[in-house]
Amino acid sequence: MKKLFLLVASLFSFALSNAQVTLYIDAAHGGNDVGATAIDGSKESALCLQLAQLVAQKAKEQNVKVVMIREKDEFIPLTDRSIKTDNTHPSYFVSIHMNSSEDKAKKGATIIMQKGNQLDGTLLLSRKMIHQFSQIGIVNLEQLNLEVLRNNTIPSVAVSAGYLSNETDLMNLKSAKFQEQIAAAIIKAITE
Repeated sequence: MKKLFLLVASLFSFALSNAQVTLYIDAAHGGNDVGATAIDGSKESALCLQLAQLVAQKAKEQNVKVVMIREKDEFIPLTDRSIKTDNTHPSYFVSIHMNSSEDKAKKGATIIMQKGNQLDGTLLLSRKMIHQFSQIGIVNLEQLNLEVLRNNTIPSVAVSAGYLSNETDLMNLKSAKFQEQIAAAIIKAITE
């Protein structure tokens, strides 16, 4: 009986700690900005929204508060995607993207940090993302100057889930199983 009580207490404690976490999810592009287009006509904006919605669902299952920057196929200016909070509660920002390249051999996910970002939380979040993504495939880390990350006051990364220009990545990015793995990796990086 004591073991059962401890198990229930630890699960309750876990749920409470995650309830205090807020995850801002940005599905890149939208509306008249479709982003990259794959050879089969798949649009980056649609795949990003689909993946963002799955991430949101998985986050809610872990009692993480979710704020979707874009919930439908609409254009939102980059300046309206920045998050500035008082940091009272742990908060994270994840922008979902897809890559594309003229080099069809390029593949794998990329975790992107804002170049020069000094937030310890961003570095830790990036490391956790790299760890989780390395368990499901090739993953790279890049530091770029991105407006969607630049002005945030909370730990922020962009996740490029794969290359629309690579046949294998495209097949994976459209696969429900792979999308589940990507979404799970993002949520584990946030909650563990």
